Amino acid sequence: MSAVMNFFSLALAQINKQISEMNYSNADTLFRIAKGRYQLGTIAEDELLEMQLSWLNAETARKQADMNLRDKEIRLRSFLGYNENVRLELILPDEIPDLQVDLKEVLDLALKNNPDLLNQQINVLNAQSQCGTGKSIKRTECKHFSVTGLFTAGARHRNCL
Repeated sequence: MSAVMNFFSLALAQINKQISEMNYSNADTLFRIAKGRYQLGTIAEDELLEMQLSWLNAETARKQADMNLRDKEIRLRSFLGYNENVRLELILPDEIPDLQVDLKEVLDLALKNNPDLLNQQINVLNAQSQCGTGKSIKRTECKHFSVTGLFTAGARHRNCL
């Protein structure tokens, strides 16, 4: 499940980056046109400042999309076990192919290749080990208390006679 989420998060980040680049390009063009029109005196300064604000917002959105893209790429690369020298760029198909999937084969491959599953198994084994250690300590303490209780009770009974 993590692989699918990481893959589509990266795909979405790539698309958002492309959209933000297009928006920045459009805002830049409009701002340049507005500067020319302002110099000619056909628009007021407030309209020029609005265009500049739009351009700055588009630039901020572009940088944010770039950082998001890098973050999603690092997450997928880390999940797949690649180092920082590997660059991931997804090539998304234009059409979805007709696909037949063998459910058992997919499940077997997912279980075999899932790094989270191994971590989960290690955590379960550690928890079982700690639980077993706790039980053995508890039994030892119970035996100790019961032995101490018998000796104390025996000594008291001797004093009563």
